[in-house]
Amino acid sequence: MIHYVPLSHLPENFRVPEKLRDRFWYDQDKQALAYEGPMFKLTFDRLREISHDYDFQRALEALFQLAAPAAEAPPRGGSKTLVIVAGCILGLAAIAAGTLWLRG
Repeated sequence: MIHYVPLSHLPENFRVPEKLRDRFWYDQDKQALAYEGPMFKLTFDRLREISHDYDFQRALEALFQLAAPAAEAPPRGGSKTLVIVAGCILGLAAIAAGTLWLRG
């Protein structure tokens, strides 16, 4: 999916890093920054280095919000509880085995 964010003019020093040219560009017809696919934070940080122009930075931030992948909900902690319970059971089993061995 291609995302677009309006930007009426490009900063003078606008130059896209070569590795990102197939995913990030300025669309003259739409007068907008364009990005294809999901944008991750590392890519956003690299693109921010292109220019410190205020309008460019605001447009890039808006583009990042559109193109960033949706965050997944964190696990509900069920697996953490399972690990704790399993550890307790193993601990009790070790104590029981040690007690039986000492009595033996």
